Amino acid sequence: MSALRDELLYPELEDFDECPYCGIGEPTTLDHYLPKEEFPEFSVLSTNLIPVCGVCNSNYKGRIWIKNGNRLFLHTYYDQFPDEYLLEASVTVTNKVVINFSTIFVAAEPYFCNIFNHHFDKLCLNKRYKRKASAEIIRKRRSLERVYRRNNSANDISNFLREEANGLEIDYSKIIGKLFYIELCQTQ
Repeated sequence: MSALRDELLYPELEDFDECPYCGIGEPTTLDHYLPKEEFPEFSVLSTNLIPVCGVCNSNYKGRIWIKNGNRLFLHTYYDQFPDEYLLEASVTVTNKVVINFSTIFVAAEPYFCNIFNHHFDKLCLNKRYKRKASAEIIRKRRSLERVYRRNNSANDISNFLREEANGLEIDYSKIIGKLFYIELCQTQ
């Protein structure tokens, strides 16, 4: 079991440093997608063991995985993400920056979108992404100030943020930052 655990938690893959449930935490534990109490026969099945961060596994997911016959969480080995964006970011700038993330319903994928919406809500991803985006603003603050001081231009900041967004790879773990930068550069 220890060898299986190590193989799942520490695969020899590039870019395997984010939790597949949230895209922001480091995978440090294995989640039994189907609870071992209900499905002991799957307790050591590798496709039932998903490497996740402790926050997703302990604080939010728990043992409830299905409600009214519908799954509440994505299965990262089996679910196929549609090509469309499933999240949107909104940024409002007044005397402070207010950031929100929300799910987008894709009409062609109602079943997947329902699961994705439950997943997003149950793992408190809006709150967690807002915290991550705020940290990103703080990290980029000096760069943003430097860009603005060059010409005192909000357009320069928009262009800088657009370049930052375009520099991010399009994958689940980077999409949060990409959406955030795109929305932020459109907010004046």
